[in-house]
Amino acid sequence: KLFDTSQFFAACGTTFYTKTGTFSPPTFYKPNNINPETCKWRILTSPDEKITLNITQLDIKKTPSCISGYVEVRDGLWEDSPLLGKFCGRGTLDPVTSTKNKMLISYVHKAGYRGFFANYEATCGGEVYVRNEFVLHSSHPQEKYPLNRKCVWKVVVPDFHQVVLSFQKFKIEHHDQCLFDYVEVDDSNGTSRGRFCGDVLPGNVTSSSNNLTIKLVSDASVQKEGFSVFIMAEFDECTTMLHDCAQECINTIGKYKCACRKGYELHSDGKSCEVACGGSLTALNGVI
Repeated sequence: KLFDTSQFFAACGTTFYTKTGTFSPPTFYKPNNINPETCKWRILTSPDEKITLNITQLDIKKTPSCISGYVEVRDGLWEDSPLLGKFCGRGTLDPVTSTKNKMLISYVHKAGYRGFFANYEATCGGEVYVRNEFVLHSSHPQEKYPLNRKCVWKVVVPDFHQVVLSFQKFKIEHHDQCLFDYVEVDDSNGTSRGRFCGDVLPGNVTSSSNNLTIKLVSDASVQKEGFSVFIMAEFDECTTMLHDCAQECINTIGKYKCACRKGYELHSDGKSCEVACGGSLTALNGVI
């Protein structure tokens, strides 16, 4: 038991532990209620998830700073959690998403307005910005990945860099065509770089630009430990003048190497090229 809900709730509200839900205050169905009303809803889901709240109908008197009534959304379970938004007026709002698996929705009502109607969904994934290196886990290290879900991570690295994925752990339900549970990596142009399942570590994946997408799709049956992947922002020195290769530059993860065109050989310095036959001889004697 995480906490005694009786000490937190006002006249109406509850705590949701489910992945989805809908709710509204009593005034939504009795807008002429003359009694002021205060409601609080708390949403708590799995540690690896975020919460997306959709307020599909809003009917609260529009006033400066919403002093006559409001619906307030906070990024956590408590009154001092970071504020995600405070709303009044009429219409439909853009979705509000938490940064973690907890959300508090507070409602203060003044007579004559319906309030709001909302739904929420627990989501996994999100945007991951990597400046140098990062390790991404499909779920909390002590948990298995969720059932019947689609988690999407968009990985972004700085401009003029590429995304390199190196899987460190990989345990996904096995199927010959990876039809049930799978991990799929899509390049920025939407091209699939591979669909993977089973227990064999996929090979390294390098994007063609500065972003790619990792999708984890699961059905309603088997759960496994999921994956962890090392993500690195790779800079292609060969596209700039930062390399010192005489003829050709080949980009590799974390560095580069030089090569020579046909008819030339790489010098011992690893940078210069010399013709494959002939050359200059300075010794007093030798064999050619």
